[in-house]
Amino acid sequence: MSDATEPVADWVYPRFASVDVDVASPLVLVPMGDRDPADEYWGEPGDPLPALWQEVISAGVRPRFEMEKILPGVPPDEWDDNPIVDAVELHEAGDDRAATRLLRDLVASDVRCVDAWAHLGFIAFDTRVPGPAGELYEQGVAVAELSLPEQFRGVLPRGLIDNRPFLRCLHGLALCRWRQRRWDDAEALLTARVWLDPTGSLDALACSTRSERGTAGRRHDDHVASPARVRPRAVAEGRRKPVVPLRPVVRARGRHRLRRRRRCPRRRAGQPAAVLGARPPRSGFRTYLAIDWAAAGMAPEHYWQDLCELLASEVYGLTYQHDTLAFQRVPAGQADLVESILLELADEWRAAYGDYQADEAVGLVAWLHVAGRRYSRYVDAARRLGSDQWQPVVALAESAHRSGRQELAVEVFRAADRPGRQRDHLRHRCAELTGFHLDDRAPRLRVVR
Repeated sequence: MSDATEPVADWVYPRFASVDVDVASPLVLVPMGDRDPADEYWGEPGDPLPALWQEVISAGVRPRFEMEKILPGVPPDEWDDNPIVDAVELHEAGDDRAATRLLRDLVASDVRCVDAWAHLGFIAFDTRVPGPAGELYEQGVAVAELSLPEQFRGVLPRGLIDNRPFLRCLHGLALCRWRQRRWDDAEALLTARVWLDPTGSLDALACSTRSERGTAGRRHDDHVASPARVRPRAVAEGRRKPVVPLRPVVRARGRHRLRRRRRCPRRRAGQPAAVLGARPPRSGFRTYLAIDWAAAGMAPEHYWQDLCELLASEVYGLTYQHDTLAFQRVPAGQADLVESILLELADEWRAAYGDYQADEAVGLVAWLHVAGRRYSRYVDAARRLGSDQWQPVVALAESAHRSGRQELAVEVFRAADRPGRQRDHLRHRCAELTGFHLDDRAPRLRVVR
């Protein structure tokens, strides 16, 4: 990192929403400590820094927050039922009407569901024109801005996942403004996006630079792309994996339009998408897993490296409700190789401040061992997880419990029992599953009749 520039005047978040939103109460803004630029990764020593980054660094330490996330009808601890994921899959399968209806139902239940506004904007941007998409993104921005105090100067990092819906809306609105040739508005939105999440907004930084030249918004995934789609080494080296190019704008009936994607035929109610030839991401993923890579002459370390990188950074829920799917065909003797790749990925992501992807990689180690019933690895896997990721911990314990290894199930819960967001929930599940109460100083003995 180059030397810091002279201190700049305090940045203040400029409000962008011009619509009024009626909410019962604003989203809660939870303080999460301070963010010190000295603790962030800004590139290799001596590398030139963008001017906007230099301003952010010069601003010094700023408070960090996480915005409350509202998902109507879904309990806070229910991770298996996510209507947003369902809507994304419907959109990817070509059924935009059903996806939109599902998302509209969410905002009808609670207008504060910013993630629903973000995905409504995404679908509109992908299938229509920027005007309607901008209106939807702006609704999400308006809801989020109600939570920001006047003269807000804080940070909303993408690594705190509940901040992502607001950041998506802000970025999507910026691209809509660019497509409408409202250059100054686009530049202001992208600049605010960088100030809110400096090291997690590489796309916004790149678009901000291109916006000055009138060349931003040329890629389909700019408004949703994120560090989750960038390999750790690429972040460190300033490189990107290619993203899907935007379908070209064509002149049609006197107006500019986006060429629509080839859609699957409209299906009747209850008819599965597979009947009509639609291939959502999960279908293609299963095909990928079925490939006999060994017969094709691919080295095991190369195959598992590629698969593990995909699993740690994918955003489509490819293993949703089938968490062990990717590891059900690990050949004998290669589990150690896969585990070492995942742990190395976790270290790389954490070094690049990709905590979410790092946690995903560590969680995948647990699913690897559950798939192969490697009981001797369960306790170590749970110890790495701690109590912040409850699902893989519970899966390890349930696997041990089903095999009659009651003491192992208790040891799994005990290994993960340390301060964290889901500690109370894990203690409750331990008591339900094994009858053992981790919060007791002395263990309770059950009477076996």
